[in-house]
Amino acid sequence: MSKEYTQLFLEIDHDAVGAAIHVGELGPYLPQNRREDGTEFYNDLLMSLFQILGSKVFHVRLSDASGPDWTGGQTIGSGCLEIEPVLRFLDEIHYEGGLELSLTEPDAEHALRTSRARIEMMLQNL
Repeated sequence: MSKEYTQLFLEIDHDAVGAAIHVGELGPYLPQNRREDGTEFYNDLLMSLFQILGSKVFHVRLSDASGPDWTGGQTIGSGCLEIEPVLRFLDEIHYEGGLELSLTEPDAEHALRTSRARIEMMLQNL
């Protein structure tokens, strides 16, 4: 994600303009040379995006992902993403927007129940 793109959200001073972030879908923004060892880079990119956009974030779609292809949609806790720091950051900025589970697992019901339980546990730890 380019700095110019994210800067647009910060420059438009209107309550109706904000950013939706899909936590598990940042794979396309990983440089090709970082895909194999991209876990730390991905998590750093994710937190940087939240920190840059801050109060402009109005919706968050949650899923997990893992390399080397970094396809999102995985059950929370089954991939490499650090979701709890994202939730902590959202709590610190008093985020009031939505949290949506966006999962593509074959057993959708199990994935949703498992992800929900894990997110609830993370939220209790804040």
